[in-house]
Amino acid sequence: MRSTASSPTSTASPAPASSRSIRSCGTAGRRTHVLTILFALQQIPAGGAWRLVIDLVDTHPQGPPLLKVTVNDHAAKFALPRGGSDASVTGQTASSREHIIELPIPPGTIRPGGNEIRLAILDGSWMVFDQLRLEGPAGVVQTPIHDLFIRDVRPAGYHIAADGQLAWRFRAAPRDACTAGSSRATRFSPTM
Repeated sequence: MRSTASSPTSTASPAPASSRSIRSCGTAGRRTHVLTILFALQQIPAGGAWRLVIDLVDTHPQGPPLLKVTVNDHAAKFALPRGGSDASVTGQTASSREHIIELPIPPGTIRPGGNEIRLAILDGSWMVFDQLRLEGPAGVVQTPIHDLFIRDVRPAGYHIAADGQLAWRFRAAPRDACTAGSSRATRFSPTM
């Protein structure tokens, strides 16, 4: 699957320490910035391996980030190496140091319906993305996401009596697919 972003430019992700190292770049301040990628799948073939590949152009040379990657309920942390140059964050990549993260995803983690990938810099400073790629088996069928993404629906854990009958309540986890609060939502389209 490949992002449908309209331009091939790299993107810098701000971090808690970025406010001390980058000026006027719309950084995260002193809070954790979360990049959220939402995608829905209609059909998933039985078996097959999944892997998330995060290709970074560079990381901060003095304060590289501690990155937490979450795919649905599976999470991993990565202490990223020192980068090559502060200039990478402004697009000058001659002295950058590429780093590639490959995260195998356990069977059953990717599921039919709503799926979510979250990237959070827990500590340290910025990183610059080149590409994010979710690799999986052939035969995956994507469900289009329009304006609303239903991440999850579960029973609320209680019921009510109405007109002599029991009625179950459900909790839904909707999310605006275009502007998800402080998170950035990205749509994916399959490429096999």
